Amino acid sequence: MILKLLNIEKIKIISRGILFFLIAISSQGVSQTYVNELKNYDSTYSKEIVVPFNCSKTGEEITPPPLDQIIFYTPNDQFSYWYKVFAKEDTVIGFKVDPIDNLDHYMIFVYQYNKNDFCDKVYYQKIQPLKPSFFLNQNGEPGAYDLTQKYMQVKKNNIYYISILNTSVNNCGHFFRLWKGTDTMKVKAIHIPCTRAISIASINIEPVSAISVKCNVTSSKKGTLTEPKLRIVDELTDNEVTVSATNTEEFEFKIERGKNYKVECSVIGYKYFDHSIKISDEIKGSGNRFKIELEPLKAGDNFILKNIYFNPNTYALRKGSEQDLSRLLNYLLANEKIKIEIQGHTNGNNRIYKNKAYRNSGDEWNFSGSAKKLSKMRAETIKKYLILNGVNENRLIAIGYGGDRMIIKNPSTPEEGQENIRVEILILENAQEKVLTQVER
Repeated sequence: MILKLLNIEKIKIISRGILFFLIAISSQGVSQTYVNELKNYDSTYSKEIVVPFNCSKTGEEITPPPLDQIIFYTPNDQFSYWYKVFAKEDTVIGFKVDPIDNLDHYMIFVYQYNKNDFCDKVYYQKIQPLKPSFFLNQNGEPGAYDLTQKYMQVKKNNIYYISILNTSVNNCGHFFRLWKGTDTMKVKAIHIPCTRAISIASINIEPVSAISVKCNVTSSKKGTLTEPKLRIVDELTDNEVTVSATNTEEFEFKIERGKNYKVECSVIGYKYFDHSIKISDEIKGSGNRFKIELEPLKAGDNFILKNIYFNPNTYALRKGSEQDLSRLLNYLLANEKIKIEIQGHTNGNNRIYKNKAYRNSGDEWNFSGSAKKLSKMRAETIKKYLILNGVNENRLIAIGYGGDRMIIKNPSTPEEGQENIRVEILILENAQEKVLTQVER
């Protein structure tokens, strides 16, 4: 009995294709007698997988199939088991193969080919396995076809063949895991009969080697951290790691050993933390703790409020600005000795005209005048919010620079223009910093 993988169709891979593989590795201990036994088998079957899992082969969105599956070898699969992967987008996928029984041995070959004559191309050696350099975590020839965890940068509409080649006698099958981001397909490919008794019910697929990490965010000097934000990104796959806050200065997340992660941490009033780190090398103690120490800003330093948004050509705040406004407010309330300059910036110095669609709205929606004046009004909007929520007016200065200080001088895309439209905060005075410096001395 064979349970299909996804909307699996069986496609014949004739024995001469498999014969080529076994001959290729005969120098590594596979006897010629063993190779010749392939003459008794006329085919094997590839199991088709579409990535992302919620796509059909034609690219249509479908309900994802079950991601935990059991399949069974047929007699034709004794020597080589195949997976055919259809990539429906440019992405990074990973896969890992493990033997069900530790006495079994396998080798992995991966091909990329989009036409229907794959078997003939393999047999006549018109197509070769992908080189070690194709795998994102492989460097150099040694170990390229072993069972180590592999990542591949796949291209949209390309087809990839993964061959699980058996190099031991009477193998019991294998575990196959293929993942994209946080979605993982887990397959138990069972070979029956197996000379070494294996209980199907007891078979478990080992997860990716992940460890839980607790991260503490602290200040390099005495000071209050308000609402730190932590972002962890897998540099290999560009997937963001799920991070949960256990308290105001502690976070918890899971990572894989040996991998590099982009670690970003932002706290209002502190220098932005942005580093590539192999976190597993930095964790300390039995609790797997990882520490980020932030440097407070001093007088003359500035930072951008990246999530402050205004409706076009107005000084009316858009939804989504609340979080950064709240963080700025809490920072100023917790650090009463700090004075700031609120700077408004626009994309160029063009004259702004009223939008008739807003004529029945308030003054903030019906602005007309220079870009510099608009940027000043936007800065004043932030200042007004802070004052209304308890910050002393004497600690705040609002200035509009218009397009005089554009980050990108000649923007060529809307995204580049948007970078110029921003609110920056300049630290004018940090009396608390002076006190701390004197104490340290």
